[in-house]
Amino acid sequence: MEELKTTENQQTQEAADTAAPPAAGNTPAPAPQEQESRALLQADKAGLEARVKSLDAELAAAVASYRALAVQANPDVLPELVAGATVAEIEASVQRAREIVARVKQGVATELSRERFPAGAPERGSGGADLSPREKIQRGITRE
Repeated sequence: MEELKTTENQQTQEAADTAAPPAAGNTPAPAPQEQESRALLQADKAGLEARVKSLDAELAAAVASYRALAVQANPDVLPELVAGATVAEIEASVQRAREIVARVKQGVATELSRERFPAGAPERGSGGADLSPREKIQRGITRE
């Protein structure tokens, strides 16, 4: 019976030795299947990175086209005021530019309303309407 226990202990120890991780520095070479999986993952990663770059370029072109349309649709807005890397940023900058244009227009209108003057010839004095006919003749003779 004791021999049976010793044999069981030896088998348990052997199983533990095979399941134990290898000591540092003694890493076994990866299995061919693992190497194949890594190669596939790296190829997939490279393909996805290329796709992301392609999509980034397409997005940049679409945003630039949207910016051009936004500038064209808002002729009162200075093109320099419309900027952004996304459609949302461009929309926000167009809105800010519209607000600036509205404030400038309001300021100009206010300024013009303060400085009203008649079009054409400048206003004349009373023109002698309050003068008597004799005074009018006298005034006409002295002007020459």
